[in-house]
Amino acid sequence: MGLTEKQLAHLKHQLLEMKDGLETKKRRTTGEMSDSRGDIARGADSHIGETASEYEDRVIQQSLNEADQKRLQDVKEALERIEEGTYGICIDTGQPIPYERLEALPYAKRTPEAQRERETPLAEDNQEVSGVDYVRMEGDTETTRALEQEQQASHQSGEDAFSHSTNEQDWPKQ
Repeated sequence: MGLTEKQLAHLKHQLLEMKDGLETKKRRTTGEMSDSRGDIARGADSHIGETASEYEDRVIQQSLNEADQKRLQDVKEALERIEEGTYGICIDTGQPIPYERLEALPYAKRTPEAQRERETPLAEDNQEVSGVDYVRMEGDTETTRALEQEQQASHQSGEDAFSHSTNEQDWPKQ
């Protein structure tokens, strides 16, 4: 069962709104990231903890931006499928995608069954995914590895300082 004209128009409107919102967000965060990068590079903060916190925020924002970029690509592809007349048809099985799924996820390109089938091997193969799962699976980047190393080093030095300050030999005798 295909989509009615009214359903298709509604979904196209949702996709266009998503596209506009993601493109606006991309322009806004690109400027903010540039400003933040400049502050960190100039050493605008005098405390290393503040710089590390800003760096961590930037890494998180970068991951979210990557997920938004993937979602924007999916939205653009969905709009292309509308123009081609293939929107609402699973790209794997050729079966109609239920309207309820498209209403919840207008850029869906697979039926729920085909998507589940595709995601099962993803945990093993690390292939294409979207949204938060994309960020989670693609999160092992040079930047995140560097951040993890810094956090581990910071945590270890904190433990060393704690164990040194709690050494009974350093306590005053009563």
